[in-house]
Amino acid sequence: MLRRNCPQRIPYSLSFSPSAKKQLGRVKVYINGVAYILVHAGLGEFRPDKELWEYELEELVWKRPDYEKPYFPDKYVITGHTPTMTIGSNPRPGCIYKYNNHIAIDCGAGFGGRLACICLETMEEFYVECCT
Repeated sequence: MLRRNCPQRIPYSLSFSPSAKKQLGRVKVYINGVAYILVHAGLGEFRPDKELWEYELEELVWKRPDYEKPYFPDKYVITGHTPTMTIGSNPRPGCIYKYNNHIAIDCGAGFGGRLACICLETMEEFYVECCT
């Protein structure tokens, strides 16, 4: 079990303004013709017909994705928040996890794991060992 010295959740009262929601629906990241959606945690309460601007802040910041389910056939969802060593189907715990058009990049740096990043042009992975 992973433990840390800070609370699991910090109370907040943030929400998207109507203009921010409108902008969120327009954000598109394309690299080498491939579409990516970058979120902190996941797309909570995912439905294929749900537009990005329809998600609540809570669903993007705290809700974890279902890595067993491909969300989009033509887009990749890049997430953090869930350390990859806690993803049961990950054959490389503590490394970037790529499966079903998901790319999970939280490799547990906050828990003594590694800090990770990925080059979306080449899919090359980079890691920094962390000290705790």
